[in-house]
Amino acid sequence: NVSCSISDNNQSAGASNQFPSFSASVDLGSNVILSDVGDCGSGKYLVCGKFAATLAVGSHSAISASGYDGFALKVDSQGQVEDLLHLASDGEVTPVASARDDDGTIHLTGYFAGKLSGGYLEIESAGQNDVFVVSWSKEGNLLNLQSFGGSGDERSTSAIFLDGALVIGGYFSDSFHYGQISQESSGGTDGFVMSVDTFDFQQVNWFLPLVGSSDGLANDLEVSPDGSLYLGGSFSGSATMGGVEIVSKGLS
Repeated sequence: NVSCSISDNNQSAGASNQFPSFSASVDLGSNVILSDVGDCGSGKYLVCGKFAATLAVGSHSAISASGYDGFALKVDSQGQVEDLLHLASDGEVTPVASARDDDGTIHLTGYFAGKLSGGYLEIESAGQNDVFVVSWSKEGNLLNLQSFGGSGDERSTSAIFLDGALVIGGYFSDSFHYGQISQESSGGTDGFVMSVDTFDFQQVNWFLPLVGSSDGLANDLEVSPDGSLYLGGSFSGSATMGGVEIVSKGLS
């Protein structure tokens, strides 16, 4: 079985080399693949991943529609599950990361194939896999469900809230088409980072591809205390992003 352990010792000031003591553990059962644990604010956490067959946690439960379905749980520091979001697909769906905006709304991203539904909202992929973003208010209301991508294979890996916008990292093959964005891959897999308006996902603020001589991936995003955006990923050969070229010193 998969379990998620929670520590409430992260509010002490300063860094510590002491291993945290865990205050609670949430048993997620079998057939669960955990992707990410994010901050919901007010000492609460968002746990996301995918499951097959049945997911039952406390008084909340869900049954997968076909293969693996996605889920997100709001959990407090005592391990009590407050809410469950079930993302059902006739293909497969993989939630990967979440970001919280200034209003406390959680934006959950991942990728899916086929039809994807969450509550009363439903979307359909245009190609192999498309990126999705679902917005979940702090009151537990679903606000939006949007897909990103074209006829190729697009997958998100990370998300972060920066300067009033949602920034998403990921990778794609063949091509990436969304709104005014039309980007062909360099032949393999290219990474990307894009910024969209949290109130209107159709509004793309900027899009930066990681274009290389071989496969490139954008895996993680972080914001420094001074507001700078940092991207971590991998590439081999050479790669260019935003006019800056880098060359690998090894195989990748």
